[in-house]
Amino acid sequence: RMGHEEGLRRQWKLLGAPRRSPPSTQGPYYIVHLYSGRRRPNDFHAAVEGMLHQFRHLDIRVLSIDTAVDPTLNVHDEKLWRFLTGIAREGRVLGLLQGPPCETWTAARHQQQVDSEGRDRRGPRPVRSAQDPWGLAMMSGSELEQVFVGNILLLKGLVLACLVTFTGGATFLE
Repeated sequence: RMGHEEGLRRQWKLLGAPRRSPPSTQGPYYIVHLYSGRRRPNDFHAAVEGMLHQFRHLDIRVLSIDTAVDPTLNVHDEKLWRFLTGIAREGRVLGLLQGPPCETWTAARHQQQVDSEGRDRRGPRPVRSAQDPWGLAMMSGSELEQVFVGNILLLKGLVLACLVTFTGGATFLE
């Protein structure tokens, strides 16, 4: 049913162009990595911080947002979500990089797992496919819950991407 409903949504027509607004003339400005995963040496955050010395005259900050970084960095938290959407609407997000929330989107779910002795090991099964990106049929209750949370996170990221784009920021989706 979800696939049929998605097909219907593909037929929607925009009745008007989105309103664009100019970027903010005052900082601080932000580059946001949404669903960044844990911080790692030479990750996106570190690479951008390494380039920011060229722009010392601007107040630019890099934010890696993920509960793997810190449990308080949860986009379901109303205060954090208001902050992110607020700076996006104000035109203070210069760039937004996001990957799909990996718990249910990871390609590892489609790979055969083996233990240290080379024996097959049962890993988490796939819950999405290219034909059913919103979730496969016949999932267990816990899988449905995982997919639901992943879908909400992805949709929140897309909303944020629209807000950033409407004010002149760059957005990237892995």
